[in-house]
Amino acid sequence: MKFIRNATINNTRHCVKCSKSNSVSTCDGCRLTFCERHAITHRQELTDQLENIIQDHNLL
Repeated sequence: MKFIRNATINNTRHCVKCSKSNSVSTCDGCRLTFCERHAITHRQELTDQLENIIQDHNLL
């Protein structure tokens, strides 16, 4: 049992931005993990990148 507990603790996921381990979710695109706050900012960054791609496409 002791080995299983240590393995569980070692596999705890942490936010890549702030290292918090609560409410962590994984981005399906980049496979990085984020806390709730940083998941929101990551999503906004992706939205901004997509908007830039759309603008570049429209210029062509």
